[in-house]
Amino acid sequence: MTRFVNLTSLAALLGVLSTPVSAQPACHAIESDHLRALEGSWSVDWRYRVAPGEWLDVTATSSVRKDLMGCALVERFTAELDTIPYHAISIFTEPAKGRFDRLTVDSQHGGLMKHDGHLKGDTLVFVWQTKLGNLLVRTRHTFFRNAQGVTVREQYLSRGEGATWELRQRMVYNPFRPDDSNP
Repeated sequence: MTRFVNLTSLAALLGVLSTPVSAQPACHAIESDHLRALEGSWSVDWRYRVAPGEWLDVTATSSVRKDLMGCALVERFTAELDTIPYHAISIFTEPAKGRFDRLTVDSQHGGLMKHDGHLKGDTLVFVWQTKLGNLLVRTRHTFFRNAQGVTVREQYLSRGEGATWELRQRMVYNPFRPDDSNP
């Protein structure tokens, strides 16, 4: 025996017609001048703390480009730390005006780190935290422009509730010159 199925009835039974189809909302495009200032190709003077009172000075490269139709900035950061290759990728977004996110993964740690960001005056501040046993560990990354108009990034570490912060890294993003090799 052959049965004919009413497609409208079948669709209603399966919930296809009763669930309206809506387009995905467009992303919030990068609007902040603070984030847009990061876009470009950079030679980075990186001062990296290896131990208390001991610093390693490294020249790194960074390339920051728009991606996802302007919804994000993607940074590819490359250096060599005492003969060990170092790579990091960061994705910056601005999900709402005045609110920023930064997702980072690097070859030194391997795990995905999500930093919550905000503006504090003219400084872009990103904070990440995790609990290691009973110890709360936080990092704070600040991005600001110095008197010469060059972007400076500093990373601070706090072990505890954030009452004290130690400078762990300082990076100065210098624009590539024509005689530099481009990343």
